[in-house]
Amino acid sequence: MLGRLSQRESRAVILHLMPGCSRCQAITADLWQAGNGMAGTEGPAEAPIHRSSRRSYDEVIDRVFARLRRERASLETERAGARRRLAELEIRPAARRRALVEGTRRFQTWGVCELLVARSLAETDAGDAELWAGLAIASSARLDPAVYPVALISDLRARAWCALAEARRLAADFVGAQEALRIARSHLARGTGDRLERGALLEREAGVRQSEGRLEEAARLIGRAILLYRRAEQSDLVGRALIDLGCIRLAAGEPERAAPALRQGIELSGPLSSTAPAPLAMLVRGAVDATLARIASLDLLRRLRSRPPR
Repeated sequence: MLGRLSQRESRAVILHLMPGCSRCQAITADLWQAGNGMAGTEGPAEAPIHRSSRRSYDEVIDRVFARLRRERASLETERAGARRRLAELEIRPAARRRALVEGTRRFQTWGVCELLVARSLAETDAGDAELWAGLAIASSARLDPAVYPVALISDLRARAWCALAEARRLAADFVGAQEALRIARSHLARGTGDRLERGALLEREAGVRQSEGRLEEAARLIGRAILLYRRAEQSDLVGRALIDLGCIRLAAGEPERAAPALRQGIELSGPLSSTAPAPLAMLVRGAVDATLARIASLDLLRRLRSRPPR
């Protein structure tokens, strides 16, 4: 496998797997044994160290890559089926959906649960968002630990509870949102420790604080999420969080602090710079430019007022 990759590509994959990606670590945890490929065994003691080490290294890496290829192919197949399952749920009466998810195995898969979370977060109606989040929670609670690593299930259950927290935030049910976030944190504590999952939870918590008017707390939470995303080298997520931070600063009446965050966020955020419609990107950039111009005008006015009279 490694022979088909350049030295840089091989290094990038190893760095991703070993200290980096907790999801991939969870999938491949049982494969990182050197020797003859069996856990708890060792190669012949009399074999030359440099040859056995090289052979063991290649065997381990090949096992890991083979597992990842199989897992990816299986997940893509499952996700394709999940889209059909979601469409099936959408045409059913709301009262029937819950029974299907709780009682039918085909709705208790990773792919279906992911789509239910996304469906909830896409809703603008708080009631509908809560219904879909409830289905995501029901699906995630029934994922088979013999099929999916337990730590990954915990991560996905945390995501489902975060979706419920967001739905309750939309309904201004801040007590209920806080309770959902508490449960999400408990699941995440048993998860992979993935920085992106932790950052997403912090963003949801910041959203609730902002809606409650606790803007400084919201800004601190977003700042912690930004730190996690930077450590994970996810510049698009850093950009999105910086835009959120800029909006919080504007809501707090602090345009001077908002403008740098907004400008940097736009520069880093993938959706605005590449995939979003051009009018939207122009609108946001225009708003930032107008904010900066206003700040410059206020600064000039302050300096003029501070001049001593002649």
